[in-house]
Amino acid sequence: MKKIVSLLVVLFALQTSFVFANGSKESDKKMDAKPKTMKELKVGFAQSGNPNPWMVALTESMEKEAKIRGVKYVYTDANDDMATHVSNIEDMLAQGLDFLVVAPMENTGLESVLETAKEMGVTVITTGRTTNGPYLTTVYSDQAWEGERCAEVVGADNPAARVVEIRGIEGTSSVDGRAAGFRKVMKEQFPNMKIIVEQTCNFNMTEALDAMANIIESQGAENIDYVFAHNDGMALGVTQAIKDAGLTPGVDIKIVSIDGQKEALDAILAGEWEACVQCSPMQGPTVFDVIQTVLDGGVVKKETIVPDKIFTIKNAANSYEFAF
Repeated sequence: MKKIVSLLVVLFALQTSFVFANGSKESDKKMDAKPKTMKELKVGFAQSGNPNPWMVALTESMEKEAKIRGVKYVYTDANDDMATHVSNIEDMLAQGLDFLVVAPMENTGLESVLETAKEMGVTVITTGRTTNGPYLTTVYSDQAWEGERCAEVVGADNPAARVVEIRGIEGTSSVDGRAAGFRKVMKEQFPNMKIIVEQTCNFNMTEALDAMANIIESQGAENIDYVFAHNDGMALGVTQAIKDAGLTPGVDIKIVSIDGQKEALDAILAGEWEACVQCSPMQGPTVFDVIQTVLDGGVVKKETIVPDKIFTIKNAANSYEFAF
């Protein structure tokens, strides 16, 4: 009986050793197969949509940098539909990505699919905005900083300004950050400044034009000192609404904006806008720098901030190289 038990123990040990040995070899194969250089990578970019020049410039920046780095590049556009966004990411993950870059549509909605990416061992980087769910880092501008700088421009010119705020897409980190930053500076530095109207216009020029026309009619132009627009497209719509009302932008009502389009610099030089705080969409190089850091075994912070500038009449003429 003891001999039989001993024999079973030996057989079990041999079988276990065989299983672990095979598992180890399989693991070694997977480790050996893991891409070690940029050109061996497959990188996917899941764009939420291209509804405005900023998002188009981000898309172009990612594509351009992917070609420069020589990666296998997969791209999808959700056309601003969350269900499509999730489905696109699922399809991309099925193609065997090494890195997934996501331009989120909103703060929520991607939690489950990003968790799937994590379970599959795909490194996720978000760009442009943050979102809920697991990811390595967000490459973006400091959106609270942008709002703070806009408030400082307004306050330096008129500490008791009556401000109309034209907001982007609610529920996004860009709107939350810009609104919070502006209010922080108001509270701390310019307590007599007031936001008299808040209007959501979804980063859309036409919506902003229509909204501003209604605001001028309801509030009276004489009761509005400044418009704080969350992006240049909406600020351009506001500018046209002011003109349509027979008023002069930059004189009757002043404007500060965020983004950094060439049209923004034109408006500053024409005296129609007071300032524009840059939010550069040229984030492709920074995204791929992060990927290279990961390949090199370096440390990546939860936020990767892209530095931005403030455009005013003092520097606008020499800043077109930084605009899009």
